[in-house]
Amino acid sequence: MTALTIGYVSRKTGVKVPTIRYYEQIGLLAEPERSAGNQRTYRGGAIKRLMFIAHARELGFSLEQIRELLHLADDPEQPCEQANEIAVQHLAHIESRVKRLRSLIKELLNTVHVCGSTGTIADCRVIRDPCRPWQMFVPRAPINRYPEADKKGTRREANALNGTLGVLAEIIIADFNLAGITSKDHGWPC
Repeated sequence: MTALTIGYVSRKTGVKVPTIRYYEQIGLLAEPERSAGNQRTYRGGAIKRLMFIAHARELGFSLEQIRELLHLADDPEQPCEQANEIAVQHLAHIESRVKRLRSLIKELLNTVHVCGSTGTIADCRVIRDPCRPWQMFVPRAPINRYPEADKKGTRREANALNGTLGVLAEIIIADFNLAGITSKDHGWPC
């Protein structure tokens, strides 16, 4: 088989040239042979290995997990139990991340819904102090979420609800203080 240039390998695999060099530096790819002009030259096995690395990266495997999988692949006669265990652990990690992301989506949707892009920055739920997450429920001033509603109806009820939420938040904060719970106990930054 003829020697392949790094540019050809890059086009064939979709992996950028600097990334190929990086994989060589960290030992995922073997150091290639050099031509008389000191250019890297590759064989077909390098393309197959690089395509495996690229696919594993697309699946979210870490470089260390890929290193382990490649080490296992270098001895094809051994049982696949270790490779399967790596995949199972990675799947559990991804499921955990998806669960966290779903929670973040819910929280952001709620924040965006509550904020509604009305009012001022002082009342904005998106910009409240992250060190005091309960502020999200404590309006600084009555917020008119229903400007089109009549003055005696829905708007007054909405403002009353905002006030009730504020009182409930203050009660929860007092309970936290009595129980000795601080923001640090919940991983908040301050």
